[in-house]
Amino acid sequence: MVYIFTTAYNAEKTLHKAVNSILNQTYTDFCYYLFDNGSLDDTRKIIKEYANKDNRIIPLFGESNCRRVIPKIIKDIISGDNMLKNSYFATLDADDEYSPDFLGKMIDFVEDNNLEVATCGTDWIDEKTGQTIKKKVLSKSLILEGKEFADKFPLYRNFIVTLWGGIYSLELLKKCDFEWYHHAMDFSDTAFVMEAFRRAKRAGILADSLHKYYISPNSLSHKFSKDFFKSCKYQDKISREYLLDYGEISRENENYLYVQLLILIKYIIPRILNADILVSEKLNILLDVFTDEMTQHILRNWEKIGIYSSKSDFLYEIVEWIYKQDGWETSRQIVEEIIVALKI
Repeated sequence: MVYIFTTAYNAEKTLHKAVNSILNQTYTDFCYYLFDNGSLDDTRKIIKEYANKDNRIIPLFGESNCRRVIPKIIKDIISGDNMLKNSYFATLDADDEYSPDFLGKMIDFVEDNNLEVATCGTDWIDEKTGQTIKKKVLSKSLILEGKEFADKFPLYRNFIVTLWGGIYSLELLKKCDFEWYHHAMDFSDTAFVMEAFRRAKRAGILADSLHKYYISPNSLSHKFSKDFFKSCKYQDKISREYLLDYGEISRENENYLYVQLLILIKYIIPRILNADILVSEKLNILLDVFTDEMTQHILRNWEKIGIYSSKSDFLYEIVEWIYKQDGWETSRQIVEEIIVALKI
């Protein structure tokens, strides 16, 4: 039995695609929880219609757009399940879809290799054009056990940052403590999956892309958040705690974590610069980012860490943007502090 969970908020335009991808699975022994998270559109109506047509669907309804609902759902499932050894949990976002053989292939992979948790690859799709932008998939399936969880971290880390694309034994989830999840802000998915992997004796990454992630400018990951850098720091923290479970963090993994943090910094910079806030607010956020101890370490040790992109080009773009902004002179002191931080 597989317990599948989708939470939907104002998802009337995409929910059919997601739900149909579950109902069309070749593996049919599942129970599908569809949760309307306080939607203001026809999401609730759509969920009721599906539940009336298929008794595998359990409709759930919330009155407000709540976060952090997944651990509660898992707790409810586990408390009422008598077949934990043969049961699994999976999720799907309300605007994505799985290939028809996702459940079948993932369960075969888990059971053939005696795994407690596994993830697969993803196609990144432009929602407007339907074009595949990139594929995230390993060339060869990977099995992890013991110290391999640390030694091979750079190989599989990108496959444990999201909940979708994974399948988790309920026996494993029963052992998990989701404290990380509740405090992880923008990276709660990563905290959840890392907690599952750290509790697993054997885990795997299937070298097959069975999930489609639709990229939309309206998704939360593309919106500005003044606390996003704080979230990035927390993600780095839980990654380090995860690796410390297997002993001292290697130099390779240390450098890898710094590279990942830089990638996130490069990801959030355009969102800061394009945010609908005052220039002075943007400058203060940039100051927090570039005076941070970890950012400073990255800038001082750019080549040693193994970053191959141009540091000067990266910093020049930021300085150029600052001096193009109307009103930067009223925040001259902040600008000077940023320039000092960038020059190291």
